[in-house]
Amino acid sequence: MPGASSAQARNPIYTPDRLETELATMVRRFPAHLRIERIGQSAQGRSLSVVELGPRTPDSRPTVFILFGQHPDEHDVNSLGMFFIRELVAGYGHDAGTTTLLDRFRVAIMPMANPDGCVHDLEESATPFAWRRNRRPHDGGIGTNLNRNWGHTWKPGHEEDWPGEAAFSEPESRAIRDWLMARGRIAGLFDFHTGTSSFTEGMVLIPEPEWLTQPSLETHDRIARLLAENMSLPGDRRDDFWVCAPSAVRGRLVEALTRIVPEPHRAEAIARLPADTRAWGTSLGWASNEFDTVSLGLEISRTFETTDVPAYGRAMQADHATRAPRFLWAFVTAAIALPVSPR
Repeated sequence: MPGASSAQARNPIYTPDRLETELATMVRRFPAHLRIERIGQSAQGRSLSVVELGPRTPDSRPTVFILFGQHPDEHDVNSLGMFFIRELVAGYGHDAGTTTLLDRFRVAIMPMANPDGCVHDLEESATPFAWRRNRRPHDGGIGTNLNRNWGHTWKPGHEEDWPGEAAFSEPESRAIRDWLMARGRIAGLFDFHTGTSSFTEGMVLIPEPEWLTQPSLETHDRIARLLAENMSLPGDRRDDFWVCAPSAVRGRLVEALTRIVPEPHRAEAIARLPADTRAWGTSLGWASNEFDTVSLGLEISRTFETTDVPAYGRAMQADHATRAPRFLWAFVTAAIALPVSPR
């Protein structure tokens, strides 16, 4: 795969304005293989942009959709999305895997799904890297967790993880839903998130097994394991990427804590875990149900944690230099293996 772009040498934290400016520059550089579609507006009126990569010829190829930044405190995800766009468009016609992928599928990337939340988290909040919602007011306060607002298994929730007044109550999730529905043939959805963990590199989440047919479960498991194997970094002292459904996350956490936490503190650490790690109203649950397609949630564990914006940017840049090219290669390898003809 192509190496990291020189653009990563600059401040890697994206605001919506900077992201839109950089996308416009890439369109001018790669007019034949990069197109921007404005699919709607955020609650505060900012553009919601999807970038399509590959040949411009209209055809019936199914779409592979990659979603970044539903949670605005995960700024490293937005940067990773822009890295994917830069490297995929530059690699078309030069890198064999990238060229195969973009010839086989219509690859569409949304690098920032929550621009309002991003601005608030960076510029308005007293505590950066803590805001996880959009900015539309509701009766209980401000903001909805977009990745609890999707239609499949949506359920009312508590204020601390507010899922909205109803499924698709938010303009951001509605815009993505409507755009995907208009595409029709969706070969795969990959939803990227990040967090901090000292004991695992991350997780590749599949929908709950009871939501899937047996053939679909087998396909999900195959693609997820291919991703996990290739995303795991040799030499990282943490566990390789876990493959599991959200309901199984608690068991994996208990297993890890039992292994790494000294016995006098182990019971207390386990007691702090949530009783149920299932997530309701998520993008991967909705897409797998709506399109009968492979839908995976990528949870990448950071190697850093800070509330200082410049320090976050420096740490993110170092982390991406090591891992972003590997993540891209893993994605391309897995996406090429997707079934070509979903319903």
